[in-house]
Amino acid sequence: MIFIPGVGATPGQTNMMVRRASEVMDELHEVEVFFAAFRSLAPAPGLLRTTLWEFNPEEGDRDEVYFEDGEWHPTPPMSGGIKVRFHEHIGEQMVYYVPHDEANTLPESYPTLRRAAVRGCFPPHVMELMGALMKGGLLSSRPVTIGGETMPTIEAMAKLLWENPASRENPVWAYGLVVQVTGVKNGRKVVATYRNHHPPQEEWGGEAAYFKNVGIPLSIGAQIIAHGQTTAKGVVPPEQALPTDLFFRELEKRGITVEETIVEEGWV
Repeated sequence: MIFIPGVGATPGQTNMMVRRASEVMDELHEVEVFFAAFRSLAPAPGLLRTTLWEFNPEEGDRDEVYFEDGEWHPTPPMSGGIKVRFHEHIGEQMVYYVPHDEANTLPESYPTLRRAAVRGCFPPHVMELMGALMKGGLLSSRPVTIGGETMPTIEAMAKLLWENPASRENPVWAYGLVVQVTGVKNGRKVVATYRNHHPPQEEWGGEAAYFKNVGIPLSIGAQIIAHGQTTAKGVVPPEQALPTDLFFRELEKRGITVEETIVEEGWV
């Protein structure tokens, strides 16, 4: 029996990028995962709540956001910002620390890792709105009474945002992924960078250009399981369970490609 949680864009494709790096290096030391989820704020109720969760300063998962030197480190929302260049449909964006599965599973899959962190963003207008709501205390669990009904403030905001048609509007639908892995090969420091590419929304079904980046790898994972081609058993993350070459080959058949750049930076 096998169960593989998280075979989408991130986690999912990102984990497999790290697995690819592990096959070209002797040792992995650091992993930086970056994503740009370019969709509307609320294409579905669950995705709206996912966005609010990532900006909730009271979220318990914020106590263990990234792994470094054998310890977990907390970070508040909108912290650790750096600029990252994604593919041509998204370009350069500022990304921030978020609690994500990769930071949990990768140190277990690759014990030599000294650091594993995930940073991400949504479209600029969503980031601006979430930042304003957070600073205004509107993403807290503090009770608020509206029309005689008392609920956490963040729940009130979720209801309001879901009813607002603008929450389902977005100019660019796309998904950007960049993974940078630092390690050692033959005694030399090596940096491997992976960047995804996919067709523009004009060629890939408009809004579907975002969702295909999640659904396609999920379907590939399911087919690999169905054909008995997994590399592990039990409850395991993608990087332990899915064969690298097959996974990326199937992605490419469906329009998603991964660019790999490997640079040697000198002796360790």
